[in-house]
Amino acid sequence: MIIRLNKSLLIVFVLLINNLSYSQSLDSLQLKKFYKEIDSIEYSSDDFNKLKQQINSNNNTLKLITDKAINGSKNHAELLEILELSFENANTKYGEKNVKSLIYSYYESNEILEKFKKLDSSFQAQNNRLKLEQDSISKKVEFSDEVKKELENYRKRIDSIKGN
Repeated sequence: MIIRLNKSLLIVFVLLINNLSYSQSLDSLQLKKFYKEIDSIEYSSDDFNKLKQQINSNNNTLKLITDKAINGSKNHAELLEILELSFENANTKYGEKNVKSLIYSYYESNEILEKFKKLDSSFQAQNNRLKLEQDSISKKVEFSDEVKKELENYRKRIDSIKGN
């Protein structure tokens, strides 16, 4: 379950990063709106460190990013470099908007993951309830079959007694 959630987080996170990298293909009005939203948000080094800690603590995520970087993905190589920098150095080297976009993506992916966890929890609870209902029905059917057999045996005894 944890590995599946980590993979889900990784997939969401990578998709958000890739979507941000493709945001330059959006028309300028949408891009300006996105950057206006990003500019209105204030992030600190604590936010940046949370992002770095989550990625660095997940071996599967780190391995995937590293593999992509080794295979020539510039975005993933830059992400690995960003993970080594301080908040201030990342802002200087990659620009405040890009660092804010990365942190924004991190928080958005966490929100999406939390929604998935809630949905999964709800689904699991409903699934467990249905399994209990199914087990209960199966037991009732088994009990009903046993009662029918006993009733049939009882009738046979009565018939044999009547025949004597």
